[in-house]
Amino acid sequence: MTEVERVRIRRQGAHAVMFGYGNGWAVLLYGMVLLWIPLGPCVMAGLGVASARSPGRLRTAARILSVAVPVVAVGAPAAVLFNLFNPTGAPPNQQDIIGFTCVYFLALTVAPWALAHAITRVIGARRRASRGAKSPGR
Repeated sequence: MTEVERVRIRRQGAHAVMFGYGNGWAVLLYGMVLLWIPLGPCVMAGLGVASARSPGRLRTAARILSVAVPVVAVGAPAAVLFNLFNPTGAPPNQQDIIGFTCVYFLALTVAPWALAHAITRVIGARRRASRGAKSPGR
């Protein structure tokens, strides 16, 4: 290893050796996505259950969060893809945009949101059915 390589590695920090590159922000941004893939449906399912509750602050907060939470997991890679942090970089090509739209937007945002929406509807229907069965006039 030459002296130039040693200096470069020291400047980039220890994560350059561990992950093979020195961009700590990219690791942070894509780390959120890697956490969102397994945990996103669970979080969205919980927000779906909270959205099905009777009207109140929790229901309103759950509905707002069900839209805002995926924005973090998808917005960060979008900023990297469209070079918002490096405006002098090359713009993405059409295949990158289509792939990003399919994977990040549809699979990581719309699919968990649809899950939360479906859970909200199912729980609401079950509660209405159980209230109807409990009423003495029926």
